Amino acid sequence: GFMGKLDVDRVDLLRFPGWRDVEWSYVDLAPGDCVYIPFQWYHQVTAAAGRSINVHTWYWRPETFDARSCAEPVAAPTLA
Repeated sequence: GFMGKLDVDRVDLLRFPGWRDVEWSYVDLAPGDCVYIPFQWYHQVTAAAGRSINVHTWYWRPETFDARSCAEPVAAPTLA
Protein backbone atom coordinates (compact mmCIF):
# COMPACT_ATOMS: atom_id res chain seq x y z
CA GLY A 1 0.00 0.00 0.00
CA PHE A 2 0.93 3.63 -0.39
CA MET A 3 1.98 5.22 2.90
CA GLY A 4 2.63 8.71 1.57
CA LYS A 5 2.68 12.00 3.40
CA LEU A 6 -0.10 13.63 1.37
CA ASP A 7 -2.17 16.09 3.41
CA VAL A 8 -5.50 16.17 1.58
CA ASP A 9 -6.42 19.37 3.41
CA ARG A 10 -3.41 21.23 1.95
CA VAL A 11 -2.85 19.87 -1.56
CA ASP A 12 -0.95 22.31 -3.80
CA LEU A 13 -3.48 22.59 -6.64
CA LEU A 14 -1.07 24.59 -8.79
CA ARG A 15 1.45 21.72 -8.70
CA PHE A 16 -1.15 18.95 -8.79
CA PRO A 17 -4.20 20.34 -10.67
CA GLY A 18 -5.70 16.86 -11.15
CA TRP A 19 -6.69 16.80 -7.49
CA ARG A 20 -9.45 19.31 -8.30
CA ASP A 21 -11.28 16.54 -10.18
CA VAL A 22 -11.11 13.94 -7.41
CA GLU A 23 -14.51 12.88 -6.05
CA TRP A 24 -14.37 13.03 -2.24
CA SER A 25 -16.33 11.12 0.38
CA TYR A 26 -16.32 11.74 4.12
CA VAL A 27 -17.10 9.22 6.84
CA ASP A 28 -17.35 10.04 10.54
CA LEU A 29 -17.31 6.80 12.53
CA ALA A 30 -18.59 6.22 16.05
CA PRO A 31 -17.17 3.57 18.39
CA GLY A 32 -17.88 0.11 16.99
CA ASP A 33 -18.57 1.34 13.45
CA CYS A 34 -16.82 -0.04 10.39
CA VAL A 35 -16.45 1.21 6.84
CA TYR A 36 -15.81 -0.78 3.67
CA ILE A 37 -13.21 0.85 1.42
CA PRO A 38 -13.13 -0.64 -2.08
CA PHE A 39 -9.96 -2.22 -3.46
CA GLN A 40 -7.24 0.30 -4.41
CA TRP A 41 -9.18 3.37 -3.24
CA TYR A 42 -6.94 6.00 -1.70
CA HIS A 43 -8.01 6.93 1.82
CA GLN A 44 -6.82 9.06 4.69
CA VAL A 45 -7.48 8.31 8.35
CA THR A 46 -7.56 11.11 10.90
CA ALA A 47 -8.28 10.40 14.56
CA ALA A 48 -9.38 12.88 17.20
CA ALA A 49 -6.95 13.83 19.94
CA GLY A 50 -6.77 11.31 22.76
CA ARG A 51 -6.65 7.54 22.73
CA SER A 52 -7.70 5.79 19.60
CA ILE A 53 -7.27 2.38 18.01
CA ASN A 54 -7.56 2.06 14.25
CA VAL A 55 -7.47 -1.37 12.62
CA HIS A 56 -7.14 -2.05 8.90
CA THR A 57 -7.84 -5.55 7.69
CA TRP A 58 -6.77 -6.48 4.18
CA TYR A 59 -8.58 -9.41 2.62
CA TRP A 60 -9.83 -10.56 -0.75
CA ARG A 61 -13.20 -9.03 -1.39
CA PRO A 62 -16.18 -11.29 -2.03
CA GLU A 63 -17.66 -11.61 -5.51
CA THR A 64 -20.55 -9.39 -4.41
CA PHE A 65 -20.87 -7.07 -1.41
CA ASP A 66 -23.65 -7.99 1.05
CA ALA A 67 -24.67 -4.78 2.85
CA ARG A 68 -26.73 -6.83 5.34
CA SER A 69 -23.49 -7.99 6.97
CA CYS A 70 -22.82 -4.41 8.13
CA ALA A 71 -26.28 -4.11 9.68
CA GLU A 72 -25.99 -7.16 11.92
CA PRO A 73 -25.58 -6.17 15.58
CA VAL A 74 -22.23 -7.10 17.08
CA ALA A 75 -21.69 -7.56 20.80
CA ALA A 76 -19.22 -5.12 22.33
CA PRO A 77 -15.90 -6.73 23.25
CA THR A 78 -14.99 -7.02 26.90
CA LEU A 79 -11.54 -6.23 28.18
CA ALA A 80 -10.02 -8.45 30.84
